[in-house]
Amino acid sequence: MKKARWIACLAAVGLGCPGAEAQLEVPRGAFRIADLEKVQQEAALSNRAITFLFTNSGSACGLCIRASQDTMQHLINRTSLVFVDQRDGDFGKLPRKVQQAMNSEAAGSFIPKTVIMDPALEQVIDVIPYIGMSTERDSRLRNANRKALEAMREIRAAEERARAEKAAAEAAERLARLAEIRTWTTAGGQTLEAKFTGLVLGTVHFADAQGNPYRVHINQLTREDQIIARELGAAAPR
Repeated sequence: MKKARWIACLAAVGLGCPGAEAQLEVPRGAFRIADLEKVQQEAALSNRAITFLFTNSGSACGLCIRASQDTMQHLINRTSLVFVDQRDGDFGKLPRKVQQAMNSEAAGSFIPKTVIMDPALEQVIDVIPYIGMSTERDSRLRNANRKALEAMREIRAAEERARAEKAAAEAAERLARLAEIRTWTTAGGQTLEAKFTGLVLGTVHFADAQGNPYRVHINQLTREDQIIARELGAAAPR
């Protein structure tokens, strides 16, 4: 009889479990779905994953309430928590990828369902189904925190690599443009349309459009052209 009662409590989302008096308390610092844009911005700045916890704040099922409470308490300190309330129709307001994860086999059929995403909401980091046993639940949630931290470290490292590669590519493109024929100017105002060919012992070597060579000491160029000549000299193959 007790087993049947327990199963009935789990089987119907939003249906009550007779005798349960638990009340869901959403922790301070949790967000609602209406705040999602703000959550994404803050999560990106602080390099935190975003946790979406879907449950029913009006459920009379004490087991569901306890699982929801434990999940929020475990994950709110390491991730940005978004509380998704079935009673308020929040599920339909979720981004498509979060909805797909919530409806996946990994999320199971019962509440709470939990999905952890990157701040851009492009990568599913973890999906946590309802877990009835508190000891098993605690272990799974600790593992979820670890996965979230590792995933965000990897995302941050990938972003830094991408920025470095972009900066290097932009610098190479800029130097390639500067190395083409351009107007070089001396401190006295004389100009030369020529291509940089080298910097040797303070002497800048050029070639004009016809290939005729020219030389000028770097100190005779304008300050701006001195900087460019040194950049090109430093980038030249050794």
